[in-house]
Amino acid sequence: MLLRDVLGLRTVDLPAKRLTLGFAALKLDSCRGRVPTPDGFIELAWTRKDGRLDYRLKTPHGWKIEIVNDSGLPLRAL
Repeated sequence: MLLRDVLGLRTVDLPAKRLTLGFAALKLDSCRGRVPTPDGFIELAWTRKDGRLDYRLKTPHGWKIEIVNDSGLPLRAL
């Protein structure tokens, strides 16, 4: 539940190598975490800063990513 609702790793589909990020409207200023897969780690870190949500995502090669932004803030990939 923490990985999904707080960090934002909403769906991790291992067989399809598909990831859905879901950024929510939270009162936290930052969060980071990682999840192991057979291909390597999925790592996500985000920070609220200057009225936006900055995030850094690392995935194993070949993964497809979808982003859902319910945070109410503009996103910036780092």
